[in-house]
Amino acid sequence: MEVGDLISEFRTVTGDHGTPPLWGDKSLIAWANEAQREAAIRAKLLRDFTTPEVVTIPLVAGQRVYRLHPKVFDIDAVSMTRVFDGADPDPCLRRLDYAGWCGTEDVISGRLRTGWADTFTMYDDASGDGFAGIAIVLDRVPSDQYTGTLHLSVYRLPLEDLEFKTDEPEIAQQHHMKLLNWILYRAYSVRDAEMQDLGRAADHKALFTDDFGEMPDANVRRKQRRHRAPRCRPERW
Repeated sequence: MEVGDLISEFRTVTGDHGTPPLWGDKSLIAWANEAQREAAIRAKLLRDFTTPEVVTIPLVAGQRVYRLHPKVFDIDAVSMTRVFDGADPDPCLRRLDYAGWCGTEDVISGRLRTGWADTFTMYDDASGDGFAGIAIVLDRVPSDQYTGTLHLSVYRLPLEDLEFKTDEPEIAQQHHMKLLNWILYRAYSVRDAEMQDLGRAADHKALFTDDFGEMPDANVRRKQRRHRAPRCRPERW
């Protein structure tokens, strides 16, 4: 479904066929973008393990912390292809165990041994120290002899904004029409005598929530990451 189809359905539902219309196309497209982002986070609709610039990170000698693509809001799994001293990589990926959420102190401290990582932790901007976004922190520091590539499975936002009526939402087709409820919620929330209808706005927001779930705020998402059960093999020396 194209954005233009959503706009046409919006105008049918609201009876907004005047010239000019009460709600312009530019606002409706902006709200469609909001709707897709909201849906992607609430229902984790965009799981990605194939887009190279999002899910592939080359290891760098001496670097333990790796910042993720800005569209990523959660990690599902991390694996590593190992390369030893320029040799061919192991054809089988080795999955890294999740060792929990960490704070700033964990990023900069600890026994910084070299080698291939066995585990990773997650770090975000919860500490308020200016670090933006999500990062993964390896339990070992790769050296020139122990390098490779990280391969991620992540949940992310749409990579591109909707701009034109011919654009299509990135989320799956079966969810496209459900975005209309968010657009209607935003339209009926506009502070204008002709447009505002807070009762209808609340109804459509509730329908959107029924379809995609509640929107967790930043603190809730951090708590979810912190309390995700770690899975670690016995420590290797």
